[in-house]
Amino acid sequence: CEAAKCSEHTCATGTKAKTDVDAATTDQTADPAATCCEAAKCSEFVCGAGYAADTAKAQADQTATPTANCCTADATMCSSHTCTVAGQKKKADSDGTTKTDAPDAVCCEDDPTMCKAHTCAAGTKKIAASDGTAIGDDAAANCCEVDTTKCASHTCAAGYKAKADSAGIDLTADGKTAAENCCEADATMCSSHTCATGTKRIGGTDGTLLDADSKTAAENCCEAAKCSEHTCATGTKAKTDVDAATTDQTADPAATCCE
Repeated sequence: CEAAKCSEHTCATGTKAKTDVDAATTDQTADPAATCCEAAKCSEFVCGAGYAADTAKAQADQTATPTANCCTADATMCSSHTCTVAGQKKKADSDGTTKTDAPDAVCCEDDPTMCKAHTCAAGTKKIAASDGTAIGDDAAANCCEVDTTKCASHTCAAGYKAKADSAGIDLTADGKTAAENCCEADATMCSSHTCATGTKRIGGTDGTLLDADSKTAAENCCEAAKCSEHTCATGTKAKTDVDAATTDQTADPAATCCE
């Protein structure tokens, strides 16, 4: 290694190359900033758009934040405006823009790191007063909560599952119940099975798998219906020689139960 020269060092913001040092021949040393650089004065700094030089600070050091230390924001420009809406930040390059009567609209924009800029998924809504909350690693958890007026908040009964794309549907849409709007029979469960003529659904089996215990759907989901549960057609009546409460309807309830 060999000594680097001051001419090869870049002075930090608010400082400049020393005027009494020959940058081409002076070694940087272990502390290049102290050896090669000196404070720059505010008089040497050009204030950006929306700012004017503070003449009272002309001989003050610029420091690491020369705009703040050497300049005064123009009261008519965005440079002097602090965004008042939670979750918003100053627009890039807006300092030289005239504020108008609606400075937030002109000078500010949603901060992409804040919940205000996040759109919650169907069936969820923005958590109250979360606009100024940082999105972090999980925007859904930090910014959103389940909307209790939507299907996303509804739990389907045993044997039923949420309809595809129903999360954002109102629970009572079209005058229907939440179950009708949000749920449908699970094709793997008894809830989706239609029992044959003369049989009926076994109570409480909606959530039973069609093929549970290696049985058929009819075995798992259905049982014989009794004649007492059958309504005879017009012009016929319940057979008088049949015990309607104990007699199975069979596949032909009219013939078995009626005369």
